[in-house]
Amino acid sequence: MERLLYRLAVGSAVAGLGILLLVMASGRAWPDPIYAIGAPLGMGLIALCLVFLAARWAVRLFDAVRARRLAQVVALVLAAIVCLSDFFLRR
Repeated sequence: MERLLYRLAVGSAVAGLGILLLVMASGRAWPDPIYAIGAPLGMGLIALCLVFLAARWAVRLFDAVRARRLAQVVALVLAAIVCLSDFFLRR
C-alpha cells in the first residue's frame, strides 16, 4: 500500500509539473483556454500529490502503532508536529 501511494504521489506530481511546463511553454495568458484549464489542472495534480504523501505517512504511522514500534511512532509524530507547527505558526 505504501509503495502504491508513493507511486501515485510521484505520478501526479510529474503530471502536474508537466502540464504547468506545457502551459508556460505555450506562452498563453488568462483568457486562453489552454491557460484557463491547464494551470488549475496542473496545480490540482500537485495538491493531489500532497494528499497521497499525507496518506502514506498515515499508513506508516498506523503500521508502526500496530507493530508496537514506539521509537518510530514517536519519530513520526514529532516530525508531523515540527512540519505542521512551522506551517501554522509562520507569520
